Order: sequence, then C-alpha cells, then structure tokens
Amino acid sequence: MNSIDDLVEFLRHEEPILNGHLAGSNLSGLDLTGVTFLQTDLSGADFTGATLSQTVFTGCSLQGARFQDMDVDQAIFTRCDLSDANLAGCRLDKTSMVEGSLEGAKLTGASLISSHLVNTDLKGADLCSVALINSALIECGTQDLDLSDAVIEASALVGMNLAEVGFQHVVCHSAMFIRCDLTGIDFSGTPVMQCTFLESDMAGCRFERADLSGSLLIGSQLKGSSFAEAIAETTLFCNADLQEAVFSGARLAMANFTGSDLRMANLSSSACEKGQFGGADCRGTQFAGSTMTLANFSHANLDGADLSQTALHLADFHNTSVESTLTAGVQGTVRQTDQQRLICELYDPQTVES
Repeated sequence: MNSIDDLVEFLRHEEPILNGHLAGSNLSGLDLTGVTFLQTDLSGADFTGATLSQTVFTGCSLQGARFQDMDVDQAIFTRCDLSDANLAGCRLDKTSMVEGSLEGAKLTGASLISSHLVNTDLKGADLCSVALINSALIECGTQDLDLSDAVIEASALVGMNLAEVGFQHVVCHSAMFIRCDLTGIDFSGTPVMQCTFLESDMAGCRFERADLSGSLLIGSQLKGSSFAEAIAETTLFCNADLQEAVFSGARLAMANFTGSDLRMANLSSSACEKGQFGGADCRGTQFAGSTMTLANFSHANLDGADLSQTALHLADFHNTSVESTLTAGVQGTVRQTDQQRLICELYDPQTVES
C-alpha cells in the first residue's frame, strides 16, 4: 500500500493495514475508527481532523505525525515510534501506549484520562499543562521531560525517575508515586493533598508551605527534606527516613510518625496535637516550643531531644527513653510508663507452659 486510494479501499473492506508505506500522507478528515495498522510507515502523516477512536497501531512509525487538538480516545499504540509527534491539546482518553517512544513529542495541554503509558520513552517530551487523571505512567524514560503546570489527579507513577524532570507548579491530588526517584524536587506552596509516596527516594525535597493533608509517605527516604510551615495534618510518615528533616512551624495535628527515624530533625514551634511517634527514633530531635497535647511517644527514643517550652498535656510517655532530654519550661502533665501495660506487651503466651 502506497497511496491514500489504496488505504480507502482497505478501509472499505474493513481490512487491517499491513506494511503500508504512507509517510507524509494527508489523512486529515478520514474516519479511522477501529482500524488496525500493523508495521506501517506513517511518519510525518497528518491526522488532523481524522477520527481515531479505538484505532490500533502496532509496530508503526509515527515520527513527526500531527494529531494536535484531536480526540484519540481508546486508541492503542504498541511498540510504536511517536518521537517528535505533535499531540498538543489532544484528548487521549482511555488510550494505551506500550513499549514505544514519545521522545521529543509535544503533548502540551493534552488530557490523559484513564490512560496508560508503560515502558514508553518520554525523553525530552513536553507535557506542560497536561491533565493526567485516573491514569498510570509505569517505568517510562524521563530524561529532560517537562511536566511543568501539569495536574496529576488519582493517577499512579511507578518506577519513574523524576529527579531531573521539570516539575514546577505541578498540582497533585490523590496521586500515587511508587518506587520513584523524587530527589530534591521542590513542592513548596503546592497542593499535594491525599497523595501516596511509597518506597520513594525523596531526600532533600522541599514541601515548605505545601498542603499535604491526608497524604501517605510510608517507608520513603526523606532525609534532609523541608516541611517548614507545611500543612501535614493526618499525614502518615510511618517507617520513613526523616533524619535532619525540617518541620518548624508546620501544622502536624494527628500526623503519624510511628517507627520513623527522626534523628536530629527539627519540629520546633510546630502544632502537633495528637501526633503519633510510637517507636520512633527521636534522638537529638528539636521539639522546642511545639504543641504536643495528647501526643503519643510510647516506646520512642527521645535521648538528647529538646522538649523545652513544649505543651505536653496528657502526652503518652509509656516506656519512652528520655536520657539527657531537655525539658525546661515544659507545660502539662504527661502519662508515664504503665507497668501493667508493659507486662502485657512483654507477655508472650507461646513461652508460657500450660
């Protein structure tokens, strides 16, 4: 197949297009609904105004193809080369791209709703202002990728290296970052509400004045990160590495730091009512001037921590290590170790003879 006339004839008989040579063809306005293209050269083709609903492309060359401002819903691109393609403003709803390339492609302002990009090379791609909603990006190449001003909502990014990605002014809501490298990214002043960061490297990230309400940062590497003046109420930091992290002036009501490493972290002047620090390593941690009413420090290590001028009304210090802890000016009465509770915690029925 080497001409539009041949293509139209194949379409009339509803036959798949195999090994076609349609580079540079003008396909604008054609109804390609449900058509299958197999190993076809469509590089530089103009699809503007065509209908691509449920169209299938497998092993096709689409380098430099033009799709801008189109509806490309439920299309499937498998092992296709879309490098330098123009998909700006496209609505790519329920579209799948697997094991292909979007290197240098332009997707500015595109919407990807319920879409999937898997093992797709996004090197140098422009995804500025893209709307990524209820979608997934899995193990895609990201060198020089630009996601500035994007909206990532109810979507999952898995196994992605985002450390060098343009991430300015990105809005995240209910997004999931799983096993991602987010080292040094600046989320300052950004809504990051109800997001999940699982087993991700986030060392040196900045969340200053960001809103992380209801987010989960479980098991993440956050050493040296800054959450100064952030809103992190009901946020889960369980089993996270938060060494030398900064939370000064943050709102941390009911935040959960259970099992986390907070050595030398700075939580001074924070509002941490009902905060959970059970089993946390808080050696040398700064809490000076914070409100810690009803906080739970049971089984935590507070050796050398600074609790001066803190409000600790009814805080739980059950089996807490407080060697060399600074307590000057502490306000309120705390709950000390409950011996009966400690015996119950130590009791192992498997070791007791019947």
